[in-house]
Amino acid sequence: TGKTEGKHCSVCETVLVAQETVDALGHKMTDVEANAVAATCTTAGTTAVMGCTRCDHTEGGTEIPATGHNYVDNKCTVCGDIAGPAATFEFGEDTEAGNHADSSKALETYTEESGNFTLELTDLSKVYTSHDLHGNGAIKLGTSSDTASFTFEVPEGINQVIIIVSGYKDKNANINVTGIDGTIDITTTSDTGLYTGILVDTTTTKTITLSTNASPDERLMVNTIIFLYEAHGDNHTLVAKEGKAATCTEDGYTDYSICSVCQAEVGKTTLNATGHTEETIKGKAATCTESGLTDGKKCTVCQLTTVQQTTIPATGHADANTDNLCDNCGVSMDAEEPEQPSAEEKTVTISIEGYAAANSWVNSTQYLTINMDSNITVTATGGGNTGKYYTSGQNWRIYQGESGTVTITASNGATIKSVTIAYTPNNTGCLTYNSTNIASGTTVNVNANSITFGTGNTETATNGQARITSITVVYDAGSVCEHTYDNNCDENCNLCNATRKAPHTPVTDDAVDATCINTGLTEGSHCSACETVLVEQEVVPATGEHTYGDDGVCTTEGCDAVQPTEPETPAEPVTATLSFADTAQRTSFSTTQQVWEQNGITFTNNKASSSSNVADYAGPARLYSGSEVIVEASANIAEIVFTCSSSTYATALKNSIGDAATVSGSNVTVELDGKSNSLTIAELTAQVRISSVTVTYTTAA
Repeated sequence: TGKTEGKHCSVCETVLVAQETVDALGHKMTDVEANAVAATCTTAGTTAVMGCTRCDHTEGGTEIPATGHNYVDNKCTVCGDIAGPAATFEFGEDTEAGNHADSSKALETYTEESGNFTLELTDLSKVYTSHDLHGNGAIKLGTSSDTASFTFEVPEGINQVIIIVSGYKDKNANINVTGIDGTIDITTTSDTGLYTGILVDTTTTKTITLSTNASPDERLMVNTIIFLYEAHGDNHTLVAKEGKAATCTEDGYTDYSICSVCQAEVGKTTLNATGHTEETIKGKAATCTESGLTDGKKCTVCQLTTVQQTTIPATGHADANTDNLCDNCGVSMDAEEPEQPSAEEKTVTISIEGYAAANSWVNSTQYLTINMDSNITVTATGGGNTGKYYTSGQNWRIYQGESGTVTITASNGATIKSVTIAYTPNNTGCLTYNSTNIASGTTVNVNANSITFGTGNTETATNGQARITSITVVYDAGSVCEHTYDNNCDENCNLCNATRKAPHTPVTDDAVDATCINTGLTEGSHCSACETVLVEQEVVPATGEHTYGDDGVCTTEGCDAVQPTEPETPAEPVTATLSFADTAQRTSFSTTQQVWEQNGITFTNNKASSSSNVADYAGPARLYSGSEVIVEASANIAEIVFTCSSSTYATALKNSIGDAATVSGSNVTVELDGKSNSLTIAELTAQVRISSVTVTYTTAA
């Protein structure tokens, strides 16, 4: 409200003209103090702010909530934000990597939809699948002798394609990707996934062809094709993965993350194998008649035996004083003949699997003789296949078509009483005895020193097989044996394998001293009659310790080692920096060369004959494409770090140097071997701008 004009006495304060109240005029909201701000998908907006022309009163400025994204195929229709791949076409995880059959069915056509996108593979040549697609089957490209390929289109608006592949068996392969700019080779090895992004023009539809080479034999599996609206780069969508602990012999890795889009692994660090924690397995000394064992070692963590115990042969008896008693154990030195064995019935059984393992049989190899024991021998006759051993089914095969036979013979006076042969028929083949078919597991009684089985068939086929898996023979051992031995020390009869007590005649094998370059031997012994090693000589390592004469050369025959001089004082690393902030450090400049020097570092930039003149520029230094760069230090260089004005220039410099350089942000690091005091970059492939150079080099203390 307001008031009219009035009057009062300034002396006595009497009101002469009273003031009357005037009603308030009300706001006049016509001034726009702040325009309205529209809300977006992710940020709130506000209404307009209005002001009164008569006072400071304002109204409006109310918050409008963010609208949120409206995603269609992972792309917001309002702001274009990308929430994930535009489309993912999965042929299936390669769950049987390296084990796909070559007879997989050929793939003639393939179409799959993902959101509003369709992937159609066309022009398929030598493309196969091992499983049902849309399940767990990857696509296989290639055969042992043919080029393989297929083609698909990338629609307008797609900026990148990711192709995920894995190895096929033990094959190495390249994918040749055409339809972009030239050819991109993607190399993969067996069972190893590989991922690549391919940038394409987004304004038109592109046709891409994948192919392998026929020579050398190249094959691989294609698992997934992904379309992206924008180049993926390092904007990973990470999923946590558990690590694996290292073992004694195998490396492990830390917990890490994997990108759900491109499968890149982030934060995965190798944990080195721990190595074995060994403890000693105590051996035992050999005696006159019993062998001993050396010490061994085993791991207390995984229980693996890391050092095997080896047998120490029995020493044999010694009779140096010729009193016919062993000097070590006191036993009589007279050889004692074993008692003649009485006639007894024995049973011997062998399985083909066990016999093959014990005798190192090789798959698909012919073996015509089996020695069941010292008295029983099995022989096979026939053609080139009869008598072959196969690991599939663990059997010994006798072929009907080769008139194959199996003969079991007893020796050393033994008599066969019965034979039982277990076998698996193939093409209805069987064994026969006296022209009668003998079923698997049938016991044939006989009283002779040999028996022969033939081959036949339970039907009309003529190409059957009897695939033998085990043989059992019951026989009477001979009652009398005239024992024979190879020499005076032989303990086992050559005919019946009976054991007798037979002493060795030990002879000492002198020790050999080790020298600085030659190994030595410990003292040992052997039997002079049979040459059996009684105490094995062990190798003593060369000492490596030289004895030098007055001329400073080792006195050991055959050694030319020279006495070393006092070692030089080890070098100490020094790190220094050359700055290009201004031209204060530039000591020489012309149109063909500029030289900078600071803190023991010399930096030279030479103009190439075909390039522009050297640039007169500092803060940072500008180096033209095609020019030469030389960095020198006052001592041998271990590392150089170039600090560029941007990561783009850092990448250009790295490309000029090659694989010896690594890039981190705007820094380029080159590790040298410390054997040279300079680095030369013969030709820059693009313009580079460098702010400083930091060099680590060695200098004598």
